[in-house]
Amino acid sequence: KANAISTNALAIAGTGRNPSGNTEGWFLTLPDCDGNNRWDRMDAPLPSTRATRTVLDFDGVDDHVELAAPSPELQITGALTIEGWIYLHRLGVTQSVITLGEVGEDVSANLLYSVEVNGSGDIVITHERADASDAVVVANTNLLVRQWYHFAVTRTIFSASTLEYGVQIDDLEPIGLGIGGRPAGGTAGRLRVGRAHGATPDRPFDGYVADLRIWNVV
Repeated sequence: KANAISTNALAIAGTGRNPSGNTEGWFLTLPDCDGNNRWDRMDAPLPSTRATRTVLDFDGVDDHVELAAPSPELQITGALTIEGWIYLHRLGVTQSVITLGEVGEDVSANLLYSVEVNGSGDIVITHERADASDAVVVANTNLLVRQWYHFAVTRTIFSASTLEYGVQIDDLEPIGLGIGGRPAGGTAGRLRVGRAHGATPDRPFDGYVADLRIWNVV
């Protein structure tokens, strides 16, 4: 089980390729494609040539991975791509995939990005603006249980007051969601996978997460 793993920030100069084909920028990967971060190993087939993959197995109760002091490269207020594989054991409640920051704290701990799955299987993306107000968009993805999905969430900044999130599941047509007010602050935020910050309840993830990557490009 993952069960409250605490680790140092991991930011790797971009040598991979994000969903838009961009090879620049920084990304975090938990766990990596080659299975070097062997926090959990189990038979969890993915659409891959590998028979099994290294995955994070969250029990929906108290499991999570936390980077208490993420590097500045992960404190992203601009262009953003988050991608990975998720497998849900249940629906009916909101479950947190990844979050950086804490809701309800001062601006230095603002929520810079959060990706969750709500009880209906829809992807929910949240960030906090400079005035600590929440910006929330919901993509009608209708994910099902016991099925692997590759997801990609992008954030494109058009101006100080205008941005757009994009959500793509597998190879389906991306969903575009415009919203006003870019994220701000976040320099004191912690990064968590599998559990939310500052929320009641803290929305633990029940299922598997694999090959999770964060890029500062779209």
